[in-house]
Amino acid sequence: MRVKRNHQDYFNLNLQDEMTAESVEEIVNYIRCIPEPPRLDGFAEEAMSRWRKSKRALPAPVPPVPLFARQQLRILFSQGWWKEVVLGVILFVVGYLVLSVMEIVSPMFILSIVGCIPLLVVVSHTARNTLCGMGELARSFRIPLHRYVQARFLMAGVISLLINVSVTAMVTPVGGTEFMLRMTLLWCIPILNNAAVALVLSTLIRNFRQLTTVLFMVPLFWMILFSGEFAVRWTMSVELFWLMGLGVLSAVVFSLAMRFQSRILSRGGFLIGA
Repeated sequence: MRVKRNHQDYFNLNLQDEMTAESVEEIVNYIRCIPEPPRLDGFAEEAMSRWRKSKRALPAPVPPVPLFARQQLRILFSQGWWKEVVLGVILFVVGYLVLSVMEIVSPMFILSIVGCIPLLVVVSHTARNTLCGMGELARSFRIPLHRYVQARFLMAGVISLLINVSVTAMVTPVGGTEFMLRMTLLWCIPILNNAAVALVLSTLIRNFRQLTTVLFMVPLFWMILFSGEFAVRWTMSVELFWLMGLGVLSAVVFSLAMRFQSRILSRGGFLIGA
């Protein structure tokens, strides 16, 4: 009863009043009389003990299940990738037929102009998918972002190479090994440079229309370059050694462009809306 009465008295205590030593000692004695909280025992203590043991005995994190090649290909072919390739092949065929009929350039340079169109279409449509909000979906894939993007571009480039090799084998006369090698080098050099330009521009240009316009001006550049008589005379007279050197240099430029884009993508940037 005394503790209860003292509690009510000190609750109504005016702190502005002058406190004597006896009052302070009485307050200290009241604080000492406050009962401590009961210790855990019985069921509560046993539950806490089990929780501590389970927390210490947590199993090691299980690594994610590795992706098989088929699953990785399904991820790479997502977002309508095959439609982009089909559109690129159709534009390739149309461009080849137009240049063959109109005879704007020598038949030797047609593949140099239209050979990279499938890759350019894939780059352009990848940017469009990102503009439509698919970039966040690509970030959630278990494949790293730069590998996902560059794998799509690499497969499109391989398809372009296969198409060009097939056309070269069909139009090359039988026994013309040197002519076939020269023709292959003449379209390999523009394709590697076009791919390098596409990788860099797709990282720097953040607008879909601007990127598409610039990419489809690249074949026009090669058409203007190979439309003169000087280009025909030079390509027919230059030694294969120098053409091979230009091919190696183009491959180095392409590798540097891939490293540049990979560095940008690994830092979180993407084609559009980074």
